[in-house]
Amino acid sequence: MAKIVCICGYDTLGDYLVNNHGYIKIAFAELPENPDKPYVITDVRCNKELEIIKKYNGISIRVNLDDKKIDTLQTDCVIKHNGTLEQLYEKIDNILAFKKFCKYVKISNFDNIKLIDENTLYVFDIDETLMVYDGIDRKWWKKKMVENHENEHLVIEEWLKQIENHEPKHTHALSFNTFLENVNKSNIVCLTARKESLQNITEEHLAKIGVNNIPVFYSYGLHKGKVLKEIIMPNYPTINNIVFVDDNKNNITSVNKEFYNENIKVQCYYFMHNL
Repeated sequence: MAKIVCICGYDTLGDYLVNNHGYIKIAFAELPENPDKPYVITDVRCNKELEIIKKYNGISIRVNLDDKKIDTLQTDCVIKHNGTLEQLYEKIDNILAFKKFCKYVKISNFDNIKLIDENTLYVFDIDETLMVYDGIDRKWWKKKMVENHENEHLVIEEWLKQIENHEPKHTHALSFNTFLENVNKSNIVCLTARKESLQNITEEHLAKIGVNNIPVFYSYGLHKGKVLKEIIMPNYPTINNIVFVDDNKNNITSVNKEFYNENIKVQCYYFMHNL
């Protein structure tokens, strides 16, 4: 839980955090020098005050009503209130979960993955973690989503045409092969956000980059943490450690959150290709 949350633009969210997350609502002028409880502040009016919030490792959130910008406050997050209150509450819940559970070690190859013991399951994302295609990266996805008015179905269709005409490349074959030599290969799985209908081309392309005989699980439309816990883990009953490698912080947050109260230790790695 973030010790200090600053809400700008919608005081009702402050009350929500008080009633549902145990925060104490105070004015900015009442901010203690050594906060030892979770506080929510809704009366911040300038960027100098936001800088003080940051010094306390707090998080600041600005709420915009529809497409209107309320001010020039430089907050950490901006959320749009263009739906129901329940939808707005869900948005802030997701932000707080991200703040709490987005814990990881940043890597750009596989040499830096800490090997634990035999009772460890190693879980690897595929796209932008094990495998890349020329011309397709996060910028490509963002651009295409804008061009197709956030219609993910159309973007995926265009993406499929792209990957059918491009050879896959391993992100870092040398270090991954070294990693394989030092772990129990039967304790390695791939967990991708692709659709299960893409199984054939996925396995074909993995084979082309030398990744063979590793089970692949598909999580399209579902949180990876839930898929890992409810679908993958029952197949590995003796596992007491998970090493999760992904290029998406939301997936990392999902896994950390899902296993937070479990007797399984989780170590997440945020993979950044071409770091």
